[in-house]
Amino acid sequence: MVNQKQGSLWIHCPICDGKTRTTVYEDTVLVKFPLYCPKCKKEIQIDVVKLKMVFSQEPDV
Repeated sequence: MVNQKQGSLWIHCPICDGKTRTTVYEDTVLVKFPLYCPKCKKEIQIDVVKLKMVFSQEPDV
């Protein structure tokens, strides 16, 4: 993620490191968020808490 304004960040794709169209703030909480990357055309589920991004862990069905 890259800093644009104080307290907000653009989310970058964890696969290709391309810039996505999603911005998060310091108080943003995302759980199982479907992040779409226009560069690699893939959708990845992520979690974001306190500006830290991780892949969303899904239980086996």
